[in-house]
Amino acid sequence: MPHILIGILIFILSLFISWIIASVPVWLSAKLFSSKASLGKALIATFVGLLIFLILDRLISPFSHLIALLVGFVGILWIFKIVFDVAGSSL
Repeated sequence: MPHILIGILIFILSLFISWIIASVPVWLSAKLFSSKASLGKALIATFVGLLIFLILDRLISPFSHLIALLVGFVGILWIFKIVFDVAGSSL
């Protein structure tokens, strides 16, 4: 039984570390477009973006996996736009 608990603890710890590592490039990229970017916002954006992606994928993938992937990606971009308060560019 202790081996299972250690495995679960290692799994949770690795998820947490992966989440932080994935948030660092998001934070650095957001710094280029928004002066309000912080690591905390990047952590929130990556977590909420993942949740939105998973929900949209679950809802749409029975119909089309490709469309679910594209809609999920747009959902992640929408979350990043909201969290980092990035306005559309006017070239």
